[in-house]
Order: sequence, then structure tokens, then C-alpha cells
Amino acid sequence: MQRPKLQVTVRPSIAQLIYRKKISVRYRRLSKCKECKGTGGTASEPCYRCHCLGETLEDHELNLTFSPNDISCVDRICTVSNVGHEFEIGERDDIIVNIKVQDDREFHVVGKDIYCHVDITPLQAMFGCKIYFPRLDGGAFRKDISPSDKKSVSTKWPDGRVTREENVRWCQSHMALIGKGGGGYERGSAERGDMIYLVDVCTEQDRDGLEKMAIDRIHNLEKRIAGFRTQKNQAERDTREEFEKGKMAAISSLAKAIIPSIDSLEKALEAMASPADEAHRKGVALILEMQRNTLAQHGIEVIPALGKPFDPNVHEAIAVDTESDLPKNTVTNVLQTGYRHDGKLFRASMVRVRG
Repeated sequence: MQRPKLQVTVRPSIAQLIYRKKISVRYRRLSKCKECKGTGGTASEPCYRCHCLGETLEDHELNLTFSPNDISCVDRICTVSNVGHEFEIGERDDIIVNIKVQDDREFHVVGKDIYCHVDITPLQAMFGCKIYFPRLDGGAFRKDISPSDKKSVSTKWPDGRVTREENVRWCQSHMALIGKGGGGYERGSAERGDMIYLVDVCTEQDRDGLEKMAIDRIHNLEKRIAGFRTQKNQAERDTREEFEKGKMAAISSLAKAIIPSIDSLEKALEAMASPADEAHRKGVALILEMQRNTLAQHGIEVIPALGKPFDPNVHEAIAVDTESDLPKNTVTNVLQTGYRHDGKLFRASMVRVRG
């Protein structure tokens, strides 16, 4: 039975498509188990990595880019080869990518041209004003509009009106600013369309509506800013957490490598009780001190035990001392040194306790 092709959906912005930015597609796909080579193991030796299925699910990220001839600013479906499910080792199926272009409240795509409406009041149109025109990349540019600009500079209209009478009526309430070659693409053509800014002169009755639109836009911008701030804070937290995890892993690896040698040196010092071993004792003690200092530099400290009250949180009693003069439940001898890192137990001290 043939497995259905994997389908994923992405929602790029118009700017991502036009500026040919990478479109990230994240999905999960089936891969043949690398442990059992897709066999699932045998009855006597089952594969525990894939639970005898012969396949595992893995996360994958695909970055899509399109050539100018293949860019379209409208919804479309494309197929990407050899990045889907793995049906044989080294052979993958295709995936179907549903590209749904994000709706944009400011920009409207018609063919390869992109239209943007900018509203001004009759007074602004009469006496001139400074207008900020939004750009696809999120920025804006400013242009001074004078009364003499109240005319159309293009015969391309988004609704297809081309007769002279209709154009004259349209020009009575519109101004147009055209950026040649600043628009979008259509599939099969590498030539970009135009970016057309339509300046709408609104009547006095529309002023309340414009104010509401401005307030709504401010709220939307505030939401976007809050979203960006949240993403920034989350990225910073993730970075700090990853750094701390890496740091802890490195310190743990260092401690596991050094502490056994410290244990051996401590036992060697205990065995050098003869006066003839004094010179060797000094050398071993110096090496021991250097290694302890190395641990201390990374926040790993010795847990005090000798002569201290027994603490089950950091001490592990492995023997009872009935002959010591120390008070009951006091550590009388340390058989293996314990350590902690940043207040957290790394290894408990093995001790003998007064019974």
C-alpha cells in the first residue's frame, strides 16, 4: 500500500516572497530506524529504538527559496522532492507544500502589482501635507504632497477601469504614486510589477471613521510590539538556559574526571604515615591542593563533615563508631569526601558516625 505524501502548510508574508527570503518549513517525517536498518529487529533481539516498527519520527526543517520566475504573491501549492517520508533507506518521498500568503491590511496584490491605500483629509489635499508611505519591509518613506499632485499618474486601476470618463471621476478623489519595478511577481515572469500607492481624499463625514482606523492601527502596532518583546525575552531566556545547561554539563564532566584522582591522592596521603615518606607527602599534598583549587574555581566545594553533626542530606553513614568521645550523631571519620556545586549535592560524604 502506497503511503500518502506528506503535506505541510506555510504562511509567508508578501515581503518574504518578494524579497526572496528563506521560508522555513518545520514538520515531522518518518525515517528508517538507524539502529536496526529498518528491519525492526528480530523476535530474539527486538529493536528498542523504534519499538520493532522499523521507523522513527524525526523533526526536520526545510528552507524554501524561489527564483523570480517561480515567485507568486498568491496562494499556491508546490512539491519538494526527496525530503518527505523515507520509504527505503536513502530514498525519500516528496512533500506537498501549501503556501498560503498572509493577509495584509495595508497591501493588496493584483497580478504582479501591489496596491496600498493611504487616506488624507480634504484640507490636507487642498493645502498639501507630508505623507508617510508604508514599505513592505515594515519601514516607511515620507513624501510631500502638494495640491498640484491631485491627479493620476497611471492608467492601471485595481478594478480594471480604463475608460476616460471613469478615470476622470476616479482622479477627482485620488492621487497615485507609482514605484516602477517595486511590486511583486507572477509565475513565469522574472519582471517585477509596480508598487502603486493610492492616496484617497476622504470627506468630512469619513473623519470619525479615520480616527477609529488610526486607533485600531495603534492597538495593532502595540500588540505587534508586545509580541516582538515577548519573543525577544523568550529568546534571551532560552539562550541563558542553554548556556547554563552547557556550563553545568562541562562542570559535571570536569568533576567526574578529577574527583576519582583526588580520592586516590587522599588515600595515598593516609598511607604515607612513615617519617621517611615526608617528602612524598608534601608532593602529593601539593598536587591534591591544586586539583581541589581547580574544582573550587568552577564552584565545586568540599562538604564539611569531620566533627560536624550528621546530616542525612549531605552525609551517607556507612559505619558506626562506639568508641569515640565525641557526642552522639557526630561524624568521627570521613571515608570518602563529598562535594556540592552551587549549593546542590554532587556527591554525598561517606562517613563513620558516633553511635
